[in-house]
Amino acid sequence: MVRKIVNRFLICFVWMLLFQTTFAQSIVEKGLVLDKLTNQPIPGASVFINASGIGAVCASDGSFNLSKFIQAQFGHSVLTIVAMGYETANFNLANHKGAVVIYLNPIVKELETVTVTAAEKNGWEKYGKDFIESFLSYSEFSKLCIIQNPEVLKFYYEPNTNTLQVNARKPLIIQNKALGYKITYWLESFEHNYRTRIMTYSGLTLFEDLIRPNKRKAQAAKWLKNRDAAYQGSVMHFIRSVHAGKLAESGFVVRRLEKVEGSRKGKYNNVVDPKILAEADFSDTIEGKKFIQFPSYLYVLFSKESEELPYLAKLHPFKMPNPAPQTTIVQLVGTKAVEIFSNGHLEPAISFFLDGYWSYEKLDKLLPLDYKK
Repeated sequence: MVRKIVNRFLICFVWMLLFQTTFAQSIVEKGLVLDKLTNQPIPGASVFINASGIGAVCASDGSFNLSKFIQAQFGHSVLTIVAMGYETANFNLANHKGAVVIYLNPIVKELETVTVTAAEKNGWEKYGKDFIESFLSYSEFSKLCIIQNPEVLKFYYEPNTNTLQVNARKPLIIQNKALGYKITYWLESFEHNYRTRIMTYSGLTLFEDLIRPNKRKAQAAKWLKNRDAAYQGSVMHFIRSVHAGKLAESGFVVRRLEKVEGSRKGKYNNVVDPKILAEADFSDTIEGKKFIQFPSYLYVLFSKESEELPYLAKLHPFKMPNPAPQTTIVQLVGTKAVEIFSNGHLEPAISFFLDGYWSYEKLDKLLPLDYKK
């Protein structure tokens, strides 16, 4: 009898421990997104790791499953939270324990300070082709990329500066049928200065993998092949190679470059240093963090692939295409160093200014940071 009581006590005690452990885990693995002013939940808010395929949508009570973000053990574990009518927020999961509660600030528009500028009529007809080439590129892959909701785009042209700006009222939904991804893209800024021929854009990206188990294996195999082709020689490939100390092995040749004033006013010649750089010549590790830093410019050549014909046709429209190894000139703008991560992420990405082949590769060849080679 005593033994039965002891056994029952042990069973109850173990059950209580399991219950407490499960309850604790449910708290740790649950996130909540609330309005900072009202403390009310924000259903439908998107929570994701930018430029990856790891994301979730908040339920009606503002909650989301945090476990997928924890289990991913992502190298750059910063959550991005986006909701219509609210300011975008970031939340760093590094070394965080316990339940996650994230507050979003409502966007408050001060009407007296807002200058209303009318969008271009028939903007898509006028500037759609230019936007597509600047945003998705003009490669063979880009022909398989479709913006499903172009109506959310608004075009603003400023004749005094010869500049086109584009914004989007809602996230763009892009089907990349070359790589097999559905991309949700929150366009933050887009500007094309036709006078200087400088184009910049920034945004937030969430990928959805279209490859499904046991379905259309031939299509999946083609997508995987195209993903490998997109990865080779890309910015992601370069950053990962620098971080891993495998620059030469990966096929990258890096040299310093200076711009020297040419014979014509406003024209410059590129002077490439013959010395090939190793990772230690332009990267450094400080307190466990790795950085790329260099003065002036870097000249980056990828020896394992040649330039694509659409790129050469656009660059030299009146010359016979003569493909050479892919080359890019990199400049750091607004900062002296960028932090790099093992998954290919760099921060701040907008400071990594590109001229040359990498400026040709855009969303048509963009891969999520959780892509595994």
